[in-house]
Amino acid sequence: MISNLKNKPLFFLLLLSIILTIGCNDNGQTFDRIDLIPVKSDGKWQYIDVSGNIVINPQFSYADIFCEERAAIILDGDSSRLYGFIDQTGKIVIQPQYISVGRFNEGLAIVCRENGHPQVIDVNGKQVFEASFAERLSNFSEGVASFQQTTTEDESKWGFIDKNGDIIVSPQFSQTLYMTENLCAVRNSENKWGFINSEGKLIITHQFDEVSNFQNGFATVKFGDKCGIINKEGKYVVNPQFEDLFHDGKYFIFKLNDKYGWCDNQGSYLINPQFKEAFLFGSNDVAPVKSGDKWGYINRDGKYVINPQYDNAWGFLGKIAPVKAGEKYGFIKEGGLYEINPQFESVSRTVFMSGVNRALITAEDIRSDFLDLKVFDDIDFSKPEGISISSSYGSLITKFDVTKSSFKKYNHSVNLTSFKNYKELLSTSLVAYGTPYEYVSRKVSNGWYSYNTYDHVYSEFRTPVSLTYTIYPRGKMYGKLNKLMDVIAGDLTAYKRSNGDDNSVIYTNEDTRIKVVELDWRIEIEYSKL
Repeated sequence: MISNLKNKPLFFLLLLSIILTIGCNDNGQTFDRIDLIPVKSDGKWQYIDVSGNIVINPQFSYADIFCEERAAIILDGDSSRLYGFIDQTGKIVIQPQYISVGRFNEGLAIVCRENGHPQVIDVNGKQVFEASFAERLSNFSEGVASFQQTTTEDESKWGFIDKNGDIIVSPQFSQTLYMTENLCAVRNSENKWGFINSEGKLIITHQFDEVSNFQNGFATVKFGDKCGIINKEGKYVVNPQFEDLFHDGKYFIFKLNDKYGWCDNQGSYLINPQFKEAFLFGSNDVAPVKSGDKWGYINRDGKYVINPQYDNAWGFLGKIAPVKAGEKYGFIKEGGLYEINPQFESVSRTVFMSGVNRALITAEDIRSDFLDLKVFDDIDFSKPEGISISSSYGSLITKFDVTKSSFKKYNHSVNLTSFKNYKELLSTSLVAYGTPYEYVSRKVSNGWYSYNTYDHVYSEFRTPVSLTYTIYPRGKMYGKLNKLMDVIAGDLTAYKRSNGDDNSVIYTNEDTRIKVVELDWRIEIEYSKL
């Protein structure tokens, strides 16, 4: 269930982050076991089998689980951190070339190259199509994928495509989940969730504050601050009454009065709420639960089969389950004895969910990295916002609707005159330094003698001492200051260029000096007179 994660226990933050990052394939199949487990030791990732033997040697700075016989990796020592894919022998079958990747599902994965659009590839790395229209693209589930697109109203909306890349539902939703059992949760502009089918027809009206995907004919929903269960007709089979609610195979794990228990699809208690935290049974007959500060395992009767003794614990992957003891991860077998002693720095986070559901894939989405430099076409870097160093304070006041009282009388003041957003890529601000007030001599007489004093008189014709135009990249522009510096340089080709002493570039002409400084997360352009 999508929910407000604020103030939730750390474990459920992990659980929900994984559920929201990964998805379910079309048959709801679970992983009975994982033959190759990605683990981290001495700073490198490797793959071991269920007995702890190294199958693929440590050589990765990132390693994911295998989905459809492919696993995403980043080679150790690759400073560019490009993703590729290996097969189960450790052979690279798709060369590292992507800055972001999804997992394979239904024979396809979503990937993206630097400064590129999302692409759909097959298990051999062949491009099926490129989604140049998508700002974000999710993985496929039941033959469809959701995509995000910025509309003509400059709003980001979600729609759906098929496996040919053809749009089958136009962008119209503020958020989507993914298709399961021919239903997909979609949110409207009023932040209410409903469900559509693969043709885009609204099957369950927008009415819920939070929802999950359908599994086994049911979905969990939240109305107000309580959670319940609906069927495919959108009718409540369990009225909203729980603080939280999650699918657990045929059953549900719920939270009530800050304790976790289990119920069936009619809301009848199977295990009374009594645990501080809990994980899901999935396809196994034991589930990890937390009592006090330690984790153990219970059976479906709610009885402990492994007493609480671990610092953290997750579901069984067939005959073994990952646990944490101190700062190390290991794997136990049935009964609680170690099959693989705690020795690893980390285990791939997707392993923790593998015994629950093959909900490991489809909720991922990949952002476009394509940067359309036309966004800068309406920015004149020699005269930002139509203002130059020779512009008067009167023109500033007129253009930006500020008052003369905005400027201090007695010193060089700073005045923010403009702040703008550009296509969710960057923000800019224009600041004026100086004051439009000048000293004017005035004779004062007290009857016995007279003397001169000064008044501060506003003059709209005075010009600022300097201007600073600051650019704050965000979204996919963030971290790409070098591209922006190139755009600025191209815009100022008529100026003489020289290098400054502080990672800056100086541009000059007959009467203006422009200093461009690249800082950690912004670019400042200072304009002054020569």
